[in-house]
Amino acid sequence: MLQISKIIQDKFQHCPVGEQFKRRLRKLSKKFQNTNVLLIKIMIQLNDEEMVQGQRLLALQMVKDLGRNLLTGNIMRTAIPVTKGVFVGKSQLQVFSEHLLDWDQDFIVYLFKCLHASILCQRKPFNPIIGETLYIEVNGNKISCEQIQNHPTTCIIRIKAKDYEIRSLVALSVSLKANGVLIQRSGITLVIRNEKIDAFSFPDFKVQGLFTDERQGVFQGESKVWLDYKGPISSIQNLNDISVEPTFVIGFSKNGQIKCDQLNLEGDFVSGLKYKQQFISFNNQQPEYVITNINKCQSDCLLRHDIQLFLQQNYKEANNEKLRIEEIQRNDRKFRD
Repeated sequence: MLQISKIIQDKFQHCPVGEQFKRRLRKLSKKFQNTNVLLIKIMIQLNDEEMVQGQRLLALQMVKDLGRNLLTGNIMRTAIPVTKGVFVGKSQLQVFSEHLLDWDQDFIVYLFKCLHASILCQRKPFNPIIGETLYIEVNGNKISCEQIQNHPTTCIIRIKAKDYEIRSLVALSVSLKANGVLIQRSGITLVIRNEKIDAFSFPDFKVQGLFTDERQGVFQGESKVWLDYKGPISSIQNLNDISVEPTFVIGFSKNGQIKCDQLNLEGDFVSGLKYKQQFISFNNQQPEYVITNINKCQSDCLLRHDIQLFLQQNYKEANNEKLRIEEIQRNDRKFRD
C-alpha cells in the first residue's frame, strides 16, 4: 500500500534527507499503523512520530524546491513531489463519506461525531483529492462521490441509506501558515430524513507543528446549522449563496472551546460537551465499516495512470490519458443526471 514511486526514488538517490525519507516509507509499508490521536488539555495532539517525521521530510523538500526555484527565477516550474502512498490507507473521498455515515438520532450529536471522526484522519498533508471517482456499497448504504473541480479541490458526495439520505459538498482549501496548515472546508452537508432536511457547515481546522514542535490541531471559526432547511438542495460551495438564515451558529474558539448560547451548549473535544440535558463524550476509536461491493474506485492512495506518465515525462501520452479519464467522468455525470 505504502510504496514510493521509482521516479521519487531516483530523485532522492544521492540525498541524505531523501535516504531517510525512503527508509521511513519502507518501514511504514511493512507495518501500516492507524493514526494515534491524543486529546490533551484543549488541543488535539497527534502522537504518531513515524508518520509526522515522514510528512515533515516531504514538506521540507517542497520548501527547498520552492526556495531554489525562487532564486533561479523558475517559479513556474515548481512541482510537488508525488508518491504512490502518502501516509493514507484509504482515499479521502472514502474517508469523508464514512465520517458522514457515523449516524446518530440527534442531529447536533451527529454533527459533532462527524467533526470528531475527521480529526482522526489527518494523515494526508497535501493533494487531499486527486481526480477521483468512487462508487461503493458500505453496510447496505450506497455511496457515490465525484470530483467536479480542481481549484480548490471540490467533490460531491451522495449517500443513500434505507431511512435517510446525505448529500455533501467537499471543497478543501489548504494554506500554509508559518509552522502550521489551515484546512478550510466550504460547502454544506444535507441530511434528508422523513422529508425533513437539516444542514450544517464545517468549521476550519488549524494544524500546528508542520515543521517543528508537537503536532497539534484545533477547530476554529464557526459551524452554521439549519434545522428544517428550506433552501436549495443542490450542492452549494459558497455559503454566501444561501439566503436562508441559519437556525443557530456554533462557535469554535482558538483555545479549543465550543459554545452556542441558543443551544445551551459548551465544552470541548477533550472533556466533552454539555448539550441541554445531555453530555457528549468522545473517544479515539474510528467507526469501522465493511465494504460489500466496489463498482468503481479510483483511489488517491495510488497514482493515476496519467500522473504516472507525466512523472515519466511522457507528456503527450499523459495528456491523452487525462482526456480519456475526463471523458469517462463526463459520461458518468450524464448517465446519473
